[in-house]
Amino acid sequence: MKFIATCKLGLESLVTRQLHDLMIDVRETADARVTFSGGQEELAKSLFWLRTAERVLLVVEEFDSETFDELFERTKAARWNQYLKPQSNIHVTGKSAKSALFSVSDCQSIVKKAIVESLKSSYRTNVIPEGGDEIIVEVGILRNRVSLCLDCCGAGLSRRGYRTYNVAAPLSETLGAAIVLLSRFRPDMPLIDPMCGSGTMPIEAAMIAQNIAPGLNRSFAAEGWWFLDRSVWLRERKTEADAREDRKIDVLGYDIDARSIDLCKMHAKKAGVFCDWKVRDIKDF
Repeated sequence: MKFIATCKLGLESLVTRQLHDLMIDVRETADARVTFSGGQEELAKSLFWLRTAERVLLVVEEFDSETFDELFERTKAARWNQYLKPQSNIHVTGKSAKSALFSVSDCQSIVKKAIVESLKSSYRTNVIPEGGDEIIVEVGILRNRVSLCLDCCGAGLSRRGYRTYNVAAPLSETLGAAIVLLSRFRPDMPLIDPMCGSGTMPIEAAMIAQNIAPGLNRSFAAEGWWFLDRSVWLRERKTEADAREDRKIDVLGYDIDARSIDLCKMHAKKAGVFCDWKVRDIKDF
């Protein structure tokens, strides 16, 4: 299968490096996306371990298109019955940049209609009830190149599951992990965040230092897909749980706001890590 790991612009090299570390075959690196290939195990590993990617998408079809008619026909021709049942609740999201088909809402509507017509033909039915589990289909168009993908994540990969309360303008977990990795942090060195807010960077650093998979304590949309083997997910989840290394670390988080520090302690507990939190003014650092 072919997959796309999306990321914030500028973090492609980090995502590529993480995929290489997972022994996953990287096909191409482009702006805000890294394309890779593999089977179910590689998909599960990428979802559990990618710290700086935003989403992982399963590519169904790719083609060039500049007209709505062409978009409809090429979408309809894709093998949707390999991935979708007639009762699948299909939700189409979209984005377009530098393309003739710039109206995202129109593209979403056309793709949804084409998928429904394709399923009607494949399953020889006049009705698609759409009463089952939701499956998100993303239509992405860049320079007239269309990518039709299934969203493997559900909630984005930044949703680790440990941060339930926030301060104003919180830092996303994926960006926090990226900053830690770009700092060349090592588990045997101290890390101090003197204005830690809700604790994202210290917690991400602690998870990196103890080799805790960022996706370990959450579920993914792909786990419920009928065409994937559930035993793969159970096996990979156990493997990731066993990968944890309980080593002593020196990660500290300070903030002038006592409420922020209380949140940090709660978030660290949910993440399963221990950091040294203190109420402290930056001028006393």
